[in-house]
Amino acid sequence: MSRDAVCPARGKKCSQCGMLNHFRAVCRNKKSNTNHVDQSANEEMRSDYVFSVQNTRVRRDGTVTLEVGGATLPDVLIDSGATSNILSKTIWENLKRNKVKCWAQRKGSQKLYVYGSSTPLPILGEFTAEIKCPISGAKTDGAFVVLDGEGRDLLSKGTAEELKILKVGATATKEVNSLQEKLNPSEQEKYKDVFTGIGLLKNYELALNIDDSVKPVAAEGTMWSTGESRQETR
Repeated sequence: MSRDAVCPARGKKCSQCGMLNHFRAVCRNKKSNTNHVDQSANEEMRSDYVFSVQNTRVRRDGTVTLEVGGATLPDVLIDSGATSNILSKTIWENLKRNKVKCWAQRKGSQKLYVYGSSTPLPILGEFTAEIKCPISGAKTDGAFVVLDGEGRDLLSKGTAEELKILKVGATATKEVNSLQEKLNPSEQEKYKDVFTGIGLLKNYELALNIDDSVKPVAAEGTMWSTGESRQETR
């Protein structure tokens, strides 16, 4: 049951069990056998959250340039907390001028909330298009929600993972993703010892700059009580 005053499920009837203050997607009750008309299905069918939609200047950190329906879409912010791909009305108009190839254009069928708000964002419509990422070379078909106004262009967690530009979890720390520029083959051959393997500095002696006027100081040992020592050894 929702206790948050701004929760979108507050006061809504679950189409799974018929009880209030939660949606079917999180219902823990067994489905009722009573036949009834689902009046709230459209209302709760798609209620998603985004974290970073705001009318602000574009930051370069965490952004990526994509190809959407054959048109270039720059400075899209990767938002690991968003469940929908978001575009502003201005960007959507730019994509149309660039002959974007898309399908399934439709009016907004979902309610989209900024996290912590009970007021849904104004939605102009939705469309689906092929999304390509030049960095990873991956592509996928993804749906975009177009805001009826201005805001940040966001790439959702799911789409970012499909494009192989976002990894969440412990395994993500085991890999290092890097962008490599094309190097001149002749330069690679000339200095191949530094372009292959880990690399070692051979026949090189490092000189440490030491100030002989500074007197070395040895830190005194710290006295511990018997009780603290026993506690530390445990």
